[in-house]
Amino acid sequence: MKELDLGQAASFAMGEWQRDCVCTHEAGHVVACIRYGIQFEKATCVPDGDTQGSVSIMRDPVVVDRIVQRLTKSQYIVALLAGYAAQIENGQHEENAMIGSGPDFETVRVLIRDCPETLESWKEKARAFCRRQAPAIKAIEAALIEHGTLTYQEAIDRIPLGPTEDLSESDFKESTLRGI
Repeated sequence: MKELDLGQAASFAMGEWQRDCVCTHEAGHVVACIRYGIQFEKATCVPDGDTQGSVSIMRDPVVVDRIVQRLTKSQYIVALLAGYAAQIENGQHEENAMIGSGPDFETVRVLIRDCPETLESWKEKARAFCRRQAPAIKAIEAALIEHGTLTYQEAIDRIPLGPTEDLSESDFKESTLRGI
């Protein structure tokens, strides 16, 4: 009997179209994490409980503290919206892209409540990020479809080299996430 790869098992559990949507979404988050220097434990499109996929950020308090000290609010907001934006840039309808993005948008709404920019302008920044990073997102999406789960190192090994992404602090006035 042939063994079933986790990515293939996930496609049977949720259907290929839905699996592809989840993989695209998670690939957007993965590439944003890599380009902004956010380490994660794993990214997966294998259903688990009430989630169809996820990117698990390192739980080590020292690692998290370093991320928080370095990361700008702009980068964090774009990373949160990158899953949704990757789906939109991949041609998926807004309603479909919103299905798995609820928690991401809840966090973004809290972060931007004192910001003069609208949610729509942040969504466009995330879409622009995904357009610039399209080859990397496609590579991660394909790897997630094939394997179901990737570690941080496995993800880095699969994407084309590219620059880290910097957002000007004029995009958001606060320089770090401290104090959120």
